[in-house]
Amino acid sequence: MAKKLTFLSIIVQRKWSLLYKTLLWSATLFLTALTGFWWLSLVVFFFVSLGIYFSEPPERRAFQTTYWLFAFSVFGLLCLQIASSNLVFASFWASLLIIIIAGIVFAGILGMFRFSFINEPLAYSIINTVLFITLFIDILALAAPFSLGAAGLLLFIVLTLLFRENLLFLKVSPKQSILIGMVLGFLGLELTWVILLLPLGIINSAALLTLFFILIRDFLSAHFRGILSSSFIFRQLTFLVLFTIIILASSKWSL
Repeated sequence: MAKKLTFLSIIVQRKWSLLYKTLLWSATLFLTALTGFWWLSLVVFFFVSLGIYFSEPPERRAFQTTYWLFAFSVFGLLCLQIASSNLVFASFWASLLIIIIAGIVFAGILGMFRFSFINEPLAYSIINTVLFITLFIDILALAAPFSLGAAGLLLFIVLTLLFRENLLFLKVSPKQSILIGMVLGFLGLELTWVILLLPLGIINSAALLTLFFILIRDFLSAHFRGILSSSFIFRQLTFLVLFTIIILASSKWSL
């Protein structure tokens, strides 16, 4: 009985710790946006993120790329949102919505650190997908029309690190993970350059790139888990074609 009570106490403490850290991180992110990205609030946000990261169990290192890329990508997204010329998108309520969603994803990342999910691969895939679209929005906003420039190098590094982490999660060897990550990083450069030639806009371009790379991620996952089959490939390609048509149809095309 005493062991059960101790176990329940540990679970409750962990849940409260996760909630407290999530609220603290979200509050400092909100403060950063509210103060117009004042340098002192940026310092507070960075050190809160740093403190939360190092207060987590050693298993956090398996997902450190996701943690830090998400923290910086959400920060970049808020910068773009506040600077937007669209009054609705640049509103206080839009900032609040982004921060709430970011807080939920952040709680999910902390949950990954603690292996809190019954279906860990599914949770990781959802978080990874949100991270992909956030990063692509940030990077495409930095890219010049028809040219990636320095944003291209950033894109290559980000994709390499993300796929390396993803493959390590699938128990692929470190050397193989970094090699595949670099190949996909280069592929990301080529795809992004092609998409920049199309009049899709940042949101639709980010959605299309995210679609491509989550399908590549799922193919790799199925391959290394030994469940890649013709029916799986057909289903994924159907998914790709369908959503590509939807994204292209929703874009404003002009000569």
